[in-house]
Amino acid sequence: MRAGASGGPLAVALERIRRGLAPVGVRLEGEGMASSTWSGKLIRPLVGYAGASPRVAAAGGRLRRPEGLWNALAAVQLAHEASLLHDDVIDGAAERRGGPTVAASRGVAAALVEGDHLLTSAYRMALRTGSVAWAELFAQAVERTVAGEKAQARAAGRTLGWSAYEEIVLGKSGELLGAALAAGPMLRGDWDAHRFYELGRRVGLIYQMLDDLLDYCPHVDTGKPALGDYARDLWTWPRAYAELPAGLDPEEAGRRLREPDEAGVTPLDRCLGRLRVEALAVSGTAAELMPDDVIVQALLESWLDHAAAAVEAARPVVELPPVAGWERLMEDHARSFRFAARLFPAARRER
Repeated sequence: MRAGASGGPLAVALERIRRGLAPVGVRLEGEGMASSTWSGKLIRPLVGYAGASPRVAAAGGRLRRPEGLWNALAAVQLAHEASLLHDDVIDGAAERRGGPTVAASRGVAAALVEGDHLLTSAYRMALRTGSVAWAELFAQAVERTVAGEKAQARAAGRTLGWSAYEEIVLGKSGELLGAALAAGPMLRGDWDAHRFYELGRRVGLIYQMLDDLLDYCPHVDTGKPALGDYARDLWTWPRAYAELPAGLDPEEAGRRLREPDEAGVTPLDRCLGRLRVEALAVSGTAAELMPDDVIVQALLESWLDHAAAAVEAARPVVELPPVAGWERLMEDHARSFRFAARLFPAARRER
C-alpha cells in the first residue's frame, strides 16, 4: 500500500461525492422519497467513486454517465443507512455515532418505517441508473446483506472457523461494497465488472475485520458499546486469538486479549498481524485491477493505522523498576532486544 495516501485523496473525493449527491437528495425530497444528509464517512460511495474511473476519480475530473453513477452511489448509501436503522432495532442499541438512535428517541415503529422508506427509495434510484443489470446486482446485494445478518444470528453461541466467518461477513458487510465498486464498470459496459464486485466484497471483509477488532478495544470510541458482539455471544475472528470461552465478564474477555505472553506479544498484536496480511492481499488485488486508484488504497491504509493505534493504546503499561535497579536490569537483560524494545516510545517501537 502507498504510504501517506490516507489524507488528501479521501478528503478530495469526499467533497466531490457530497457535491455530486446533493442534487440527488433534492430530487428525492421533491418526489417524496426518503433522502440522506450524505454525512459521515460515506465509505460505500467512496469505493464506488474509485471504481467509476480510477484515473478520472483520482484527478477529480468528469465521470462517464455521471447521472447514472450518482444514482447508483445514492442507492447504495440509502440501503446502508436503512440497514443501520434496522440493526439498531435488532440490537436494542440506544446510541450510534454519539447520539440517540431513532429507535431510542422515536420508537421502534418509527425506526422500522424510516428504514423501509430509505430502502424503497434506494430501489427506485437503482432503476434510475439506466442499467437493469446493475439494478439486479444491487437487489441481490441487499438480499445477501440481510441473509448474512440472519446467518450471523443463527450462528450465535457457536464457535466458527475462518471460512464460516468469512462467508457471513462477505454477505452482511461485503455485498453493498461489491455493488458499489461494480457500479462504474457496469455502467461503462466493462467485461470484467465482476472482478470489481468481488474486490468490493473483500474490501468489506477488511472493514468488518477492523470493526470486530475495535470491538475488543474498549478505550476506542466506535460510537457503540465495546464488546457488544461478545456480550451477545456472536463469534468474531479476534476470539480465536485468545480462545475466549462464552460467558466471561466482558472486562475479563478484554483483559485476556490485552494480556502479553512470555514474549511480550498480546492476542491483539497477533490480531493486528492477521489484519495486515488480509489487507495487503486486498491492496495487491486493487493495485492490479485499478493501478491508478488512490482512494481504496488510502482507505485500507487508514484502517490499518486506526487498528495499530487502537492495539498500541490497549497495550499494558510497563512498570519500570526503581532507578536504583537499572544497573542490574541492564546486566540481566541487555541481550534481549525484545525486552529492551518495550521501553521505546510507542511510535519508535512500532517501526
